[in-house]
Amino acid sequence: METASTLPEFQSLNYDTNFSYFSQAANTRKASGLLDRVINPKTATRWGITVAIGMGLGLLARGIQVFNEAIVTTRRDWIDDLMRGNQEYGMVLAWVLYSCVNLVLVLTACLLTVFIAPQAAGSGIPEVKAYLNGTNLPRFLSLRTFAIKFVGTICTVSSGLAVGPEGPLVHMGAIVGSVLTMGTKQIKCCGKHIRPSSRWKWLKQFSTDAERRDFISIGAAAGFAAAFGAPIGAVLFSLEETSSFWSQTLMWRTFTATSLACFTLCFLRTWFAKPTSLSDFGLLSFDEIDDSSLKMYNSAAELLPFVFIGIAGGLLGAFYVAGWTRIMQMRSKKRAWRLLEALSLSLMTSAVTFVLPLWIRQCHEQEPAGSPDGLAWTNETESIGRRFDCPEGMYNDAASILFGVREAAIKQIVMNSYEFSTRCLAGVGVSVFFLMLTCFGATYPAGLFMPTILSGCCLGGAFGNMLEPLCGRAPFSLMGAVALLGGIQRSPISLCVVILEGTGQVHWLLPIILTTVVSRWVGDKLGPSIYHAAMHLKEVPFLEAEHGNLQEDWLASHSAKDICPPTQVVTLEQCEQVGSIVQKLLQCGHHGFPVVAQAPSGPLQFNGVVLREQLTSVLRHKVWETNKDLLMFNRVSFAHSDANRHIADDINFAASYVTPPHTNQNEARLEGDLMRELGVCQEDTASWVDIEGIMNPFPFTVQAGCPLPKVIQLFCGMGLRHLPVLDANSQVVGIITRKDLHDGVPRLKAMLESAPYVEEGLRRDMTSRPEAYGELESEGKEQLLSQDGGLNPGARDSFL
Repeated sequence: METASTLPEFQSLNYDTNFSYFSQAANTRKASGLLDRVINPKTATRWGITVAIGMGLGLLARGIQVFNEAIVTTRRDWIDDLMRGNQEYGMVLAWVLYSCVNLVLVLTACLLTVFIAPQAAGSGIPEVKAYLNGTNLPRFLSLRTFAIKFVGTICTVSSGLAVGPEGPLVHMGAIVGSVLTMGTKQIKCCGKHIRPSSRWKWLKQFSTDAERRDFISIGAAAGFAAAFGAPIGAVLFSLEETSSFWSQTLMWRTFTATSLACFTLCFLRTWFAKPTSLSDFGLLSFDEIDDSSLKMYNSAAELLPFVFIGIAGGLLGAFYVAGWTRIMQMRSKKRAWRLLEALSLSLMTSAVTFVLPLWIRQCHEQEPAGSPDGLAWTNETESIGRRFDCPEGMYNDAASILFGVREAAIKQIVMNSYEFSTRCLAGVGVSVFFLMLTCFGATYPAGLFMPTILSGCCLGGAFGNMLEPLCGRAPFSLMGAVALLGGIQRSPISLCVVILEGTGQVHWLLPIILTTVVSRWVGDKLGPSIYHAAMHLKEVPFLEAEHGNLQEDWLASHSAKDICPPTQVVTLEQCEQVGSIVQKLLQCGHHGFPVVAQAPSGPLQFNGVVLREQLTSVLRHKVWETNKDLLMFNRVSFAHSDANRHIADDINFAASYVTPPHTNQNEARLEGDLMRELGVCQEDTASWVDIEGIMNPFPFTVQAGCPLPKVIQLFCGMGLRHLPVLDANSQVVGIITRKDLHDGVPRLKAMLESAPYVEEGLRRDMTSRPEAYGELESEGKEQLLSQDGGLNPGARDSFL
């Protein structure tokens, strides 16, 4: 008997549509009102939730921005007062104050994350990507995680660490999309479970995995749009990076939400200050660059510097991912060490931030706001440039970048990079690069976009300053940010559109595309992206769609039966007794059971699939009959009865599952525990359950000889959780899960690489030496299935 101790933490989601008799009966209940005939209430509700997601993310982003600016401005004023009021020890006192404030902020974020919501750590984009791929992550989309993510992001971004709010905004957007589809699920608050009132029960229709997947995808895109002020780029980011399933309807809803997120943030940010100006669409939105001194590039030779920048960005990106992976492997799992690490990183960042402006300082005269010449570090309300240790009326360029709001510094570098010294830009770029290498990934909410853009802008600007005598002025600072982003995160399409939306410079399209593509290509040749590296470190299952390419000979030579575990499939018949169902729920941790029926010729043939969630829901609601002959009549009357409508809906939208108990010698006690949990009495074990009424009679299936790439295409394209494998007589020979493909495909490739012939000659060797290949395949498969952590029943149960 399988036990819960053998189950991994992650569960698989089911995006396939259930066409059971109960669900089809529910769909036949049509409303007869005039309004219902004009517009579909479910469609109208979908669009209403979409609008709420977009406006909510705009409001959320504005809240983060207000708190961040308030903390940074207050800390900066305190430091200025100390440095001006005490000439002898002002610098030391300012550093002590700066370090203490940062320590408090980092400690607050780390304590909240470590002890309340560990799922709030990091950016959250890899986890969102894995969830939308079909992996359920426990408590990753809870309200508690949302609250800690919001507070922790404000603290970490304001603390001076080399992190940004963009990634956490994507995670919080996904949580907003998930929370708005909670329906009647309970919310845990202050140790108590609170059930939403009946007026929210209409949201229950969106609690299925497929519906929640779409809203989570919309929320993630809206968060990205609010971060960069790029609604079209956010749609492409969701399509290119986070979402594994896409449709035209989802595209329109996502675009609506991203546009509303940008407009809401823009309204809250500028309307009250400038009632006629709506120009700042995101937390980090580049102003339109209108500099006639920047050179236009119209020939291939003039594009060579951008090729070099792309190559450098790809190399730096691959180096960053490799170094970050190594640092993450060395990080301790103990809470005390996590807290100590966060405090050490805060002290190190504070020291670098103070020492660097003293080391590479260059004082510039302060230009007035609106000055056509030079660099103006003064906006309409306050001075952005930092005097630091410079004389009165001058500012320290390095301190102006490192102190204060990072968004303002990035805008100044992008628009006026030639006004900074090469030494300043190079020093700040290298320092921020290594700071984000160590700071990102610790136990607090943190994004990577902001420091990557800052480091890339500085390094690209320094490169442009060195090339100015040879090539003239060009937007090298912006291209440096594009190259470094492309090398680390590998999202070229959305990145190009985000930059174009932010700068408004369409005539730079060719250099932007060239830089992005080259950096992406170089980075892919040297290693994975930061998101895939993070999922690999956290051992989060992710099914790659690229394995569905039939042109890969090594994979096309294997079939569905090669990936099936050599274990007997647990099946159910169309009519099962309650006691038999309880026993099978106890015997294995499977979440999907093939349903078989007696064929006229004799053998049991496949008839459908029923989920564990549906079985437990049926048992909880006591939907059974003591007389087996009454099952068909009960099915029709129960499914179409308005009195039992809520029970039928609970069976259709069952979202909870029963965890198999731990191993115990007293099986009778274990069975009794499960029966008490489900509300089943001993007298009920002889009753009959109509499995045929709740099963999905039209699931996707494959023949045993189906090529493995076809299997992967079905899983990736349809979002399957289970895929029954049948023989020529429609008998079940196995069932494939996401866990089988996730673990089996890499091991099949490793087995092939250890074979005595190369990948390109595999088909030729199979044709010339079929007996040798068959022997190798048999031995390799046996080895594959016997490895620790391989496709053993215990390791795969939670994905069944």
